[in-house]
Amino acid sequence: ITVNAQTIYSNGTGGGQWNVSSTWIGGVVPNANSDVVIAGGDSVYTLVGAVCNNLTLYNGGIFATSVDTVGVASTLTLEDGSTFYNKTTNPRAPGQERILEPNSTVVHSGSGTVGGVGNDVFGNLVIQRAEGCTPATNLLIQGNLIINNSANNVVFRGARPPTTGSQTHTVLGDVHVLKGILSCIDVGDNAMSCIWNIEGSVYVTDAGNNRDARIGPFSSANASGLGIFNIGGDLIINGGRLQAGTSSTSGPGTGIINLSGNLVLSSTSAVATNSLGPFALNFVGNGIQTVSSQIHFSMGTNVYDTINVGSSVVFDLDTCYWRSTTGGDFLVNGSLEMKTMSRLMGAGSFTLNTGSTLKIGSPDGISLADTLGNIRVAGTRTFSEDANYEYKSNVPQIFGDGLPTTVNGFAVNNPNGFSLSGNMNVNG
Repeated sequence: ITVNAQTIYSNGTGGGQWNVSSTWIGGVVPNANSDVVIAGGDSVYTLVGAVCNNLTLYNGGIFATSVDTVGVASTLTLEDGSTFYNKTTNPRAPGQERILEPNSTVVHSGSGTVGGVGNDVFGNLVIQRAEGCTPATNLLIQGNLIINNSANNVVFRGARPPTTGSQTHTVLGDVHVLKGILSCIDVGDNAMSCIWNIEGSVYVTDAGNNRDARIGPFSSANASGLGIFNIGGDLIINGGRLQAGTSSTSGPGTGIINLSGNLVLSSTSAVATNSLGPFALNFVGNGIQTVSSQIHFSMGTNVYDTINVGSSVVFDLDTCYWRSTTGGDFLVNGSLEMKTMSRLMGAGSFTLNTGSTLKIGSPDGISLADTLGNIRVAGTRTFSEDANYEYKSNVPQIFGDGLPTTVNGFAVNNPNGFSLSGNMNVNG
């Protein structure tokens, strides 16, 4: 016996409840053999079970679940501009096959697990939960990832033992953290890793300036393992918090942020540690990257920062400083420009390697040990003779005792001029 599927369309006047006949053109409630289409501008929701053969949401169409008995026998299709609210305890969207176009949106608010085998590709994904949740498998998000949970301690973690092993997730668009935490690893173990590859920018934004929006590699007590954010665009912290870890009990995990764009910290944002393991913020872009901060960047864990070859980083911190209170190293392989009052401080060391460039804005120039100039770390300060140096400011400057007497390249970029205070050999 062959049963021909009947295509049933939503009413085009706003939609309604699935099991009410007036929701559908023709007044026929869909059944297991029906192919269902929810039109643009219509919102269909379920209070009891909803079953069909195929389910398609047109651009502007909305489907919202509220029970676990939603059944799509064949294919769920979300066209660009449509929205599916998955409030069930099933982590996967219904259907044997799922076609989620890049500009469609899934709002996940039900299960503590997100997606799964056959449901690992999303358009836009919104996490809107009252408790934490974790991807069931490696996710590919073709649009934006939005975190808008109920509280600042509700976390969307990339991996968590024993629920998952190591995982890698990819976001082709931007990430917006509005409330709650985006982290790599929750709990963790030493052999575990999680990577977020984000091709766009990351915005950690709390409109109320309460630091309820947060991002960091770790998000639980004793978190261990390796957590990495690879960010292709900017990292903008506006009223939110950038953290190494968060919990009443710090963990030994290694956290890394590889940033290709700018870093911006607003006056209402915060930087937090709560981690025993090392933290690194590496600048890996091709071209100019600006670090603009209206707060002190200070962590109580060892901080290892690297400026890669090919990246030109400008620290514009005004009167703020960048430091670790325990140790670490600031390593320059590319170009670092320190604006007039910008300061690297703390217990770490500073290394300017062969072929790299340091541009100094301080009137005090470069100091080997004194608390003068832009580079004021308490650890070892190493300035290579094979590096390039530029004194770049609008105020009178001196060399300072840290400038090598032999350098690869030397430039003065100061409208007030510059007086040599000793012999110098320039090889380049």
